[in-house]
Amino acid sequence: MNKTWIITGVVLLGILIWIAVGLYFKWITPQPTYTIIDSDGSIEVREYTTQLYAEVEVIADNFSEASSRGFMQVADYIFGNNTQGVGSEKIAMTSPVIAQKSEKIAMTSPVLSQKDESGTYKVAFIMPEKYKNIEALPMPNNDRVNLRSVTGRKIVAIRFPGFFGNLGQTKKQEKKLLEWIESNGYTSISSPIYAGYDPPSTPPFLRRNEIMVEVK
Repeated sequence: MNKTWIITGVVLLGILIWIAVGLYFKWITPQPTYTIIDSDGSIEVREYTTQLYAEVEVIADNFSEASSRGFMQVADYIFGNNTQGVGSEKIAMTSPVIAQKSEKIAMTSPVLSQKDESGTYKVAFIMPEKYKNIEALPMPNNDRVNLRSVTGRKIVAIRFPGFFGNLGQTKKQEKKLLEWIESNGYTSISSPIYAGYDPPSTPPFLRRNEIMVEVK
């Protein structure tokens, strides 16, 4: 009996530590600011100001694979593989990490959930808000890393927990988002943007995952 209680206690302690670590990283990791102009359950309509991206293009079968392939290339840039003056500069990690399929869509057409997910994706980190323009950022030493300014825009986002790599769950949320956009009078002007806010070590029920679409 005593042995059973000890094992149970160790397991519970491990779970509590797991939760605590996940909450800690949520607390210390900066996120971009935005203004919520409308909300409906797990869906929000937001206004974002100009953001700076460090991004790479990767070929992948889906957004989850793209995020994994692109992550380390962009992380290498912010961890110091860059040139700033006569040296290099480490850039604070922010969230979310975003992945978006590289394709243009008609401005007047709704975005439809795609069955074929393979293709070229852009995977990006959003730079900390202390950097006000591209010129303020250190230059990447890896020529695959591109710096880009994204002007202010209106975004509709849906938020959900769980494993972001669960494609079935994610596509279900994407379908819900796109149907909401169409039924609420907005026009989609971007392909879906997949945003993961938490490291893989975060418990699934604490994770913040989002799918976002730019609208007008």
